[in-house]
Amino acid sequence: MPSNFRVSVRWFVAFCIALGFLAAPKISNGQGAQIQESGLRIVEDTGLSLVSKRPKARKPSRLRRRYKILTPAGTGAPAHPWVELGVTIWRLRPATEKDDVALRFLDQADEEASPDAKPKGLTAERLDGTTQLREGDRVRLSIEAAQSGFLYIIDREQYTDGTLGEPYLIFPNTQTHGGDNRVKAGSVIEIPGQTDRNSFYTIRLKQTTGGRTLAGDMLTLLITPQPLTGFEIPRRVLKLTAEQMAAWEKWNVMTEKLDLIEGGGQTYTKAEKQAGTDPLRFLDQGDPLPQTIFRVAAKPGSPFLVTVPLVVSKLR
Repeated sequence: MPSNFRVSVRWFVAFCIALGFLAAPKISNGQGAQIQESGLRIVEDTGLSLVSKRPKARKPSRLRRRYKILTPAGTGAPAHPWVELGVTIWRLRPATEKDDVALRFLDQADEEASPDAKPKGLTAERLDGTTQLREGDRVRLSIEAAQSGFLYIIDREQYTDGTLGEPYLIFPNTQTHGGDNRVKAGSVIEIPGQTDRNSFYTIRLKQTTGGRTLAGDMLTLLITPQPLTGFEIPRRVLKLTAEQMAAWEKWNVMTEKLDLIEGGGQTYTKAEKQAGTDPLRFLDQGDPLPQTIFRVAAKPGSPFLVTVPLVVSKLR
């Protein structure tokens, strides 16, 4: 087939798509439009309540920001609008000469080991919903809620046989944000915080434990309208009972997981860094969106939870 014919066909197809002649049918799910494209269900950013709750953009963006649905919620739509929670997992890698100096972070471990050495700095880059971690990786979470409340994070080891280890409350604790776990609709909270002494988590695994092989960690994020009771905020971590977890897991309902297309590998922006340290600095609709958005079939104002797996590809 002549190359000029192939080019003409491409331009014709692109032209038809632009006019909507070849557009895939839209599927309504009760909140925003979904599009079937290349075997994937795609959600436009304009159909997300988390985006609409942000202030209007200072500088309107012409970018088409779209999400692919990684884990569908199932058939049918909830009886009420989705409750949305945005989560971005950042991997803090050694900075390169191309990385903006103003957006780097100090590696406190290197600074303490060699205080006289010139700090190399770390750069935060996004991980998409399919990226696997390696032991020794430094990670931080950015969380953006569409409703105000209180945030709790539970960590459990996950094994290759599908079982989970004992639950530990890793946030709130008095070493991260001074124990303040309030979240405000539209604002960003980072775990750990940029100014915390331990400003990132380091992935550490053992080959086996009790005859089982570790695959990673399973994080459970809870948003509650009121503070949970029955325990005191720990200094670092708090081991939870099976009864406590069972009581909270009743808030686990139908959930869709959406992942930002072409978001993985993008580095921190100035707006994201400022929003992570200043609770009065809200990201607007033109700023970067969360890498992953969980849409939960929970009644607005009620407690809900989502699970975030941290899968480790191999041990170092």
